[in-house]
Order: sequence, then structure tokens, then C-alpha cells
Amino acid sequence: MNRQHVAFIIDSILAIKTAGMEIPGAVVLVKWRDSLILRKAYGYAKAFDQDLRPLPAPEKMTTEHLFDIASLTKVI
Repeated sequence: MNRQHVAFIIDSILAIKTAGMEIPGAVVLVKWRDSLILRKAYGYAKAFDQDLRPLPAPEKMTTEHLFDIASLTKVI
């Protein structure tokens, strides 16, 4: 499996999962040695309010969003 194929698979899965709102959003960065293979944001950074109601203007995810790695251990 080559690097472009891996990037295609990751891109396809995240596009489907965010489009179906199975996950609200994601950011992925894949590198192989010194080569950037994939850097992309998917879905929304904030799609719901505190009462889990959809926001009228959800905030799109960007590649610049920062995440607390400790909070990701539950989903990995």
C-alpha cells in the first residue's frame, strides 16, 4: 500500500464519518519521514450548544485547531 492510498483511505473514512455526523469533526496530519502525506480538517469544531441543540452557524474545523491530547485518550 503506497502513501497516497493510505491518505485516500483516511480521507474517505473521515469525510464519511463527519458528513453523517457520526463524529462532529476531526483534524488529521500524516507524515512519512520528511514528507507531508495528508493535512486536512473535517466537519465542525463546534456544532452543538451545551444542551446538545444544533447551532445555527456551526464553527468549521480548521487545521489550526488545537486539541488537549489527554482528552483524546478516550476515543483512541
